[in-house]
Amino acid sequence: MDDGRAELKCPTDVEATFYDARAALDPSQYVRGLTGQYRLLVGGYHGAQSEQDDAVQRLLGESTGSSFKQLDRGSHFVPMEYPDLVLSEIREYFE
Repeated sequence: MDDGRAELKCPTDVEATFYDARAALDPSQYVRGLTGQYRLLVGGYHGAQSEQDDAVQRLLGESTGSSFKQLDRGSHFVPMEYPDLVLSEIREYFE
């Protein structure tokens, strides 16, 4: 917003439903058999995923040659908070 605050467009009860449903999600069905090489970027906030997290290890194990990188700033909204940083990382990855 113009005053520097952020406003969620998603109603809070809908967002809560997304987070509640996340606990039952089995991501292995989505990463099993991936054939590409990927870089997982996460924001640099306290509590962010780390390379040791089970979900990250599954992704790295299922997709040979993939990598993980924690950025020095940003939350789990890092692409919206620091789009230039994320774009720079994408360009570096493809180079």
